Amino acid sequence: MDTQAPLDRDEAMLARIAELDLALAEKLHAAAMTAEEPAEVASLARAYQKAAWSLRQSLALKARLKRDLKREARGEPSPEDAARVEKRAETVRKAVTRVIFTETEGEAADWLCSLLEERIDLRVRQTAGVDITTLDEMVAEVCEDLNLPKDTAERWRELPDPPTSPIAAAMAGGGPLADPGERPGEERVVEGAGLELSG
Repeated sequence: MDTQAPLDRDEAMLARIAELDLALAEKLHAAAMTAEEPAEVASLARAYQKAAWSLRQSLALKARLKRDLKREARGEPSPEDAARVEKRAETVRKAVTRVIFTETEGEAADWLCSLLEERIDLRVRQTAGVDITTLDEMVAEVCEDLNLPKDTAERWRELPDPPTSPIAAAMAGGGPLADPGERPGEERVVEGAGLELSG
């Protein structure tokens, strides 16, 4: 579907409205400057202020539409879309980290965590706007990329939060480091590593 023509028309209409607002504001300003009676001056001044406000709104909308068109031409997401993508990336990161530390530990777990961000960038960020994969499907795909068991990936919601290894802690946003001698499931939980469970 070609959306360029409607957008061009929208931009043209906003430009026309801005011109009309300017013409009205100029006329009201001139009338207020030549009025003699205080009551008339006050009434015209209020009308002028409203016309000027309307002009500013029209110009702001026109500028916003222009910015949106440029952003879409460059293939950039809107700030709202970017925030949604990062929220999904964070949820997938924490979910897969649960699976990693359920199946592995020590250097093996840290190595998989170091690969995780690349897979999130590929699976989540680069497909934003075109991918309709559910949260569970995305977690399963990333786990498959990392050769993690499918049955464990399917149970990620039931798994304990990951331990605070140096890499896991950095990915989860901080927290005290765990004792290297502790085993997965026995280590301290990363502070603030609770998961969003809605898909």
